[in-house]
Amino acid sequence: AQRDALDQQEVVLNFSAALQTGIEYTLHVSGLTEVEGNPMQDTAVRFHYIPPVPIVQGDAIFNEIYFEPTTSAGLPYAEFVELYNRSGRDLALTEWPLSDGSSTATFPEYTLPPGTFLLLTDEDDAEELIPYGSVLGLDGFPGLNNDVGDRLILRDREGKVVDAVTFSNDTYNDGTRDDGGWTLERIDADFLCENEDNWKASYDLSGGAPGEANVVRYVFQDTRRPFLERAEWIDRMQTRLWFSEPMDTSTLHFPDRYTLTTADGANHIPLQVASDPEGNSGLLVWALPLDSGISWIKASSLLTDCPGNTAFPDQRVPLGIGQSPRAGDVVINELLFDPPDGASDFVELFNRSGKLLDLKDWTIAEVSATPPFVVQSVKKLTAEHRLLAPEAYVVITETPLELQRHYPYYDRFSFLDVADLPDFNSTDGGLLLANAGGDSLDFLVYSDSWHYPLLKETKGVSLERLSASSPARSADNWHSAAASVGYASPGLKNSQALGDPTGAGALSIEPQVFSPDNDGIDDLLQIRLIYPEPGRRVTIAVFDPNGHEVARPLPYALAGTDNRYTWSGVDSNGRLVPEGVYIIWSESLDLQGKVQRSKKAVVVLRRG
Repeated sequence: AQRDALDQQEVVLNFSAALQTGIEYTLHVSGLTEVEGNPMQDTAVRFHYIPPVPIVQGDAIFNEIYFEPTTSAGLPYAEFVELYNRSGRDLALTEWPLSDGSSTATFPEYTLPPGTFLLLTDEDDAEELIPYGSVLGLDGFPGLNNDVGDRLILRDREGKVVDAVTFSNDTYNDGTRDDGGWTLERIDADFLCENEDNWKASYDLSGGAPGEANVVRYVFQDTRRPFLERAEWIDRMQTRLWFSEPMDTSTLHFPDRYTLTTADGANHIPLQVASDPEGNSGLLVWALPLDSGISWIKASSLLTDCPGNTAFPDQRVPLGIGQSPRAGDVVINELLFDPPDGASDFVELFNRSGKLLDLKDWTIAEVSATPPFVVQSVKKLTAEHRLLAPEAYVVITETPLELQRHYPYYDRFSFLDVADLPDFNSTDGGLLLANAGGDSLDFLVYSDSWHYPLLKETKGVSLERLSASSPARSADNWHSAAASVGYASPGLKNSQALGDPTGAGALSIEPQVFSPDNDGIDDLLQIRLIYPEPGRRVTIAVFDPNGHEVARPLPYALAGTDNRYTWSGVDSNGRLVPEGVYIIWSESLDLQGKVQRSKKAVVVLRRG
């Protein structure tokens, strides 16, 4: 026997033969005295030897979370986290740490039997939860953030991760229960990979099911493929790649699974790759210093996420050092301000410059629709380095997956999940985009009257910008997204984007035959007026074959040198004109009083 050097109340016993699993032993203790010399009573202790089993990830799991308690709910006003022992054996939780990254609570001596639940809460709230089962009040229990949520990590006493979860209002996956008073329930206790879709708001009438099996439970499967989310420039020798979800770290460490293509077309393979323990990112180390200009990185489909889904093979992300943006470099290109049920607004930005831009600390603000354009709410797009390449799009929304489920055409790699995005007014409003220094990049004041006038329902229909180079605050530069793309095109070229009209002279039109039926094919007539100098007053009218004016797309207005307008095929009374040949007529008056008139014929055709 040997006294423990750190704890003199403990003695380490060494046996001449190994103990056998499952055998009952009797330990006799005799002849011992206390420090003061008092003899200890002889005693015998019976025990079964059970060899220690290493803790593995998933032995204990987060099973239910209550992070937004309300006084009106059926549950006590107390935050809690429910653990479930799914290991099939007793788990000694002594000295296990529970942390949210900013504070850590350490478990006292406690054993959790197999197949049982344990409610963890602040020690001051423990008594409130006793009616619901086993409760452990922790000194320093992490405060769970409302709305934006938190990330909780449970480790064993050796520091190994036993379970981790990231949650927020989005994790409710139910827009009717995300205002508090409901718990988050884990759907499938046997699905051990992190996935917010494996959680849902409780359907229990009291608000949750603490201390018992969850109301929401079924077999959950994750079939969504992971992808590269962004590349972060660390320095010329190192790059960090961030993934859309936690990856299987055993697939990340192979350098030949990553390719960097530089501006000269040369391909490079990293010298080595290291991943973070949870598989959220990988650090690539290069053999030679990189140029800070635009490069592109792609990854092999041999990379897999935790459930085993393979990465998209042909997807790539830009790499480099972002340049400073100026007004007009990035424009508001598409806006959904009256979303379908279950989804949220989105704002699409388009980089029309030749620069690589970094969205870190940019903001978008909701602004009143009328002067003096009061800023009502401001939201930072991201606190991380997120690069936007030339001619690329980014879609800002709170609900990327819901939008992707609703609309058939989108670019999944262009979405940026922004919590608590301003809720843009569904009739009219304003948006202000600013860079990290607060300088305005684009400003839009919109109205639902800008939609295609013959649409019976505009809910779920986005407004698309017709020309990135034309002013944002012109109704003529916006149009409802086409029916052929499902009434929105997030992350893709706008379905109603203007091409370059053909024709010579001051007036040109495109196409020569158009069908205003909102099917995404030649829905709009593009009218272009070019003049050698600014300052002209211009009007555009449409006449039928009998010479009767049927529409005036442009009343007299001040024009520039290069002017673009559209006609939707609707007459002055808001009705679609019949099929036939029509005359597009323009008249302009310059500063010297000289009048110039032009006309072109166009055919209106019904395809439906």
